[in-house]
Amino acid sequence: MLRFLKNNLQDHGIDPETVPLVFQWNKRDLTHLLPVEELERELNWRHAPAFEAVAPTGAGVLETLGAISAETIEGLARRSPTLNDRTRSGEARAMVEKMFAQIHATARRIQPAGASQPERHDIQLGAQPAAGETAHSPRGSLGLGELFNEAVAANLRMSDRLVAAPTADEQANRTRRERRALARLVQVANTAGASGPVLRMALTAAMAGMGASMGSIVVSQGRGRPLREIVLAGRPADPLNAVDVAGMGSLAGSLLERGEPRLVLDPAGELLFGRAHDALAGVRGLVAVPFEIELGPPAMLVVYNDSPALELAPEDLEFAQLVAGVASLALRGLAARRGVGLTGPV
Repeated sequence: MLRFLKNNLQDHGIDPETVPLVFQWNKRDLTHLLPVEELERELNWRHAPAFEAVAPTGAGVLETLGAISAETIEGLARRSPTLNDRTRSGEARAMVEKMFAQIHATARRIQPAGASQPERHDIQLGAQPAAGETAHSPRGSLGLGELFNEAVAANLRMSDRLVAAPTADEQANRTRRERRALARLVQVANTAGASGPVLRMALTAAMAGMGASMGSIVVSQGRGRPLREIVLAGRPADPLNAVDVAGMGSLAGSLLERGEPRLVLDPAGELLFGRAHDALAGVRGLVAVPFEIELGPPAMLVVYNDSPALELAPEDLEFAQLVAGVASLALRGLAARRGVGLTGPV
C-alpha cells in the first residue's frame, strides 16, 4: 500500500517526501502484535509522527487526526502567498494543536451516543447467476494500479469542484453526501465475506451520493442475451434491460458490451434515436459504469434519474466510476482471500 501511495502521488506530480503524513498503529488491544519498533522500522521511512491506537475506545484516534490536521495546515500555510512569515513558521500548527486539545478534553466528558440507524434504500436481490460461470473482464476494465489512480484523481477532482462551485452550499452538500456514501461502502467492503453485501452497498452508495432513488447492478449472460439483474432499487426490473436492441440483446447489454462509462441526459434521444419506449417512461437521465467482478462475468452499475428535482452532471459519472472501482477492488480482495465470486452468498 505504501508503494501504491508513493507511485500514485508521483503520477499526479506530487513528491511523496513532502506530503503531510502520519502513521497510526491501530488494534493495539489485540494479541500477537508486531512490536511498534518493527512497524516503525519497516514502514515509517520518513520518521513521521506515529500513534498507537485502539479504535473502539478512541485511544489515539483524536491524537492521530490532530497530528495529520496540523501537518496539513502547516504545509498549506508554508505555501500560501497571503500569510506572513510568523504564521508560516508555526503559528498555524499551534492553532490546530490547541483546537484539538480542546476537542480532546471535551470528548472525554461526553458519553458516546447510541448507534444511529443507517439510511436504507429499497434494494432487492434478483436471481443468482448459475454456478460455473467463467471469470472474464469487460473491455476497458481497470487493473489494480489504475483503480488507485482513478481513486486519487477522483478525489482531486472532487476537491476542485468544491473550490470552483458556483453555488458553494449546493456543492458542499453534494460532496458531503458523496463522502458519507463512500465511507459506508468502504466499511462494508472491509468486513464483507461475500459479494452480495458489497454489490448492494455499491448501488446504495452511488444512489445516495447522487441523491437518486433508482438504480441497478446487472451482469452479462453472454452476447445477445438480456443481462442478469443482481441488485435492483426503485423498480422491479431494470429499464435498460427491458429495451431490446436488434442483434445485441438488450440496451443494457449494448452499453455493457461497449465497456465505456456513459452519462446520458436524454435516454430516448441519445440511445433510441428519438424513439420512446414504455420501459424508459419517467427516466430523465442515467449514468452507466461497466466494471469487473472477480470470478464473475462483466457487470454494470446504473443509476437513474426519475426526479424533476435532480439534474445529473459529469461529476455524478465520476463518482459512479469511483464507487464501481472501490467495489471492484473489494471483490478482487474477497476473491483472493476466500475464492468467493458471484456463485457465493449474494
